[in-house]
Amino acid sequence: MMGFSVISLAALLFRARHILSPNASTAFTGENMKRRNLLWKSVFVAALLAALVFSDWLVLGYRALGYPVTASGQASNIVVRNDYAYVALAEAGIGIYELESGRLVGTLSPAEAGGSVDDLDVSDGLLFALDARIPGALTVYSLGDPKKPRQVAGPVPVEVGPFSGVSAAAGRVIVSGGTSRLTLRHYDPQGNLSTEFTATDLGRGQPDVLLRPDGRAAAVSTHFTGPEFGLTTLDLRGTEPRLAGTLPLPEAGFTEGGSKPANFPIEGAWAGKSLLLAQGDTLAVVDLSDLSRPNLQRRLDLGVHPVNVDVAEDLVAAVGSFPRELLVLFELGEDGTPRRMRRLSLPEGSRPTGVAIGSDRVAVATQEGGVLFFQR
Repeated sequence: MMGFSVISLAALLFRARHILSPNASTAFTGENMKRRNLLWKSVFVAALLAALVFSDWLVLGYRALGYPVTASGQASNIVVRNDYAYVALAEAGIGIYELESGRLVGTLSPAEAGGSVDDLDVSDGLLFALDARIPGALTVYSLGDPKKPRQVAGPVPVEVGPFSGVSAAAGRVIVSGGTSRLTLRHYDPQGNLSTEFTATDLGRGQPDVLLRPDGRAAAVSTHFTGPEFGLTTLDLRGTEPRLAGTLPLPEAGFTEGGSKPANFPIEGAWAGKSLLLAQGDTLAVVDLSDLSRPNLQRRLDLGVHPVNVDVAEDLVAAVGSFPRELLVLFELGEDGTPRRMRRLSLPEGSRPTGVAIGSDRVAVATQEGGVLFFQR
């Protein structure tokens, strides 16, 4: 339809140029005047149709161009392992915080000069750091000494941009790739990355990814086409990723409160066989017991547009900035309903984009207010 409208409009304008031009050789007889009026009406209708067809693309482009970018030193994403939180600080590297005291106990510069740390994941005693700014790089650190992560692999070039995320579990690590390809690598217990990798493309882009804890499946935030976003599931039991299912998510996309290059607000967390996923102004509960048939069970109104979520045991934590900055904590019942919900106000203008649950405390990464800590 889009191609037809554009071609039709171009043809009409070309004809109108000759027929409506004051220099046209055709005399403006009564018949020609009728043709002239008809053509003007046709041009107007075609232009209106083209505007309607392109309107979603124009809105999408406007939102993409106007999305904020995480600056050096701003806390964007956060992960927790045992007694420490690790925070992505863009060009300032990785911040290492003690959970109990909330004290910054160390920093780690990006692995490459001029590089950035935009997304993080922890698995198998290893810390995975993604530079999500083109050209992109993945670095692996050992957490044998949690206060002093030791680089064991990388930086390895990876495809990224304009939004990308990293996820690792059970010997597999995936970089979502954004509008480039999603790439899957393997790693050994020491953190060494395989030289070979597999790649796939799921649509217009893959802004984020989340591996299942057993490493045998993944949920990928996906830009299908135009303004359509949603979820793609991958079966990873074979030698290459296999597309298992898709689930369109209305209202998902450029939610208020996200940030480039690694905080696209279709982020999720596993809760058993379900996935809790930020979807516009709600938190979606998606049943993934059958990867080929993702099932949207319900949408939870948290009082904030969530941009990041974490799950630990029976506790769920979500953060967002619109209509006001909030940390929301609740327990998820077996039927997918929230219980004992608490809404904790965050500093105005702090722009929270990451949350992680520790054994006793919840850590929140805010782009304008640093790292905040709360009792569970």
